[in-house]
Amino acid sequence: MAIALDYRTLDTTGPIRRAPRLHVIEGGSASPVRRVRSANHPTMRPRPVSSAVYARRRLAAFGLLVAILALAVTTVVGATGSRADADPAVAGVPMEPQYVIAQPGDTLWAIAQRIAPQANTAELVDELVRLNGDAIAAGQQVRIP
Repeated sequence: MAIALDYRTLDTTGPIRRAPRLHVIEGGSASPVRRVRSANHPTMRPRPVSSAVYARRRLAAFGLLVAILALAVTTVVGATGSRADADPAVAGVPMEPQYVIAQPGDTLWAIAQRIAPQANTAELVDELVRLNGDAIAAGQQVRIP
């Protein structure tokens, strides 16, 4: 003799829940009874996922993407890296001042354009004036930054 619970007789729509009916099965087997639920049983339906869960998932995915990109950039830069030359002044090695000999007709503006054609000439002239004064003569050693 075996006893089985019949969940199909559950009435979950009304205000009062009824207990499942017990059925006595004559000549039942000794194997355990497997519980079968229908697709519309409350435990079989997927739970709705809140928007906060989706926000956390998106944030985690974005963080993972950023970490992967940072690792890729670090790997590429490390593999192709370049040898950085230290600035001697920063490294503690005293730098020798560099000079240019002023030619007849030279101005600080012309010297600035000659030593650094791509730089901002006005700023370089200001630095030359600070180092050498505002007047130069032919044959003078003009200190350059």
